Amino acid sequence: MFYGGILGQPGAADAAGFAEFITPALLGYARTEVPDGHRSHKKVLQINENEVQTVRLMYYMLLNGSSIMAIASILKEL
Repeated sequence: MFYGGILGQPGAADAAGFAEFITPALLGYARTEVPDGHRSHKKVLQINENEVQTVRLMYYMLLNGSSIMAIASILKEL
């Protein structure tokens, strides 16, 4: 499953014509390029299946009232 990438401002493309991601690396996502249908590629964020369980655990713990410190403690034990 692909999600549209978070890109720089319109017109902020480099000399090769590619926009750059302005976000840091995100746990659970991989940056990748896919064809855009116009003989070019667009950069998108793709779910990283190797990290998805960790992200879900963190999210559910947060929704259920766990503190950031408690989540960090559990992650250190994994």
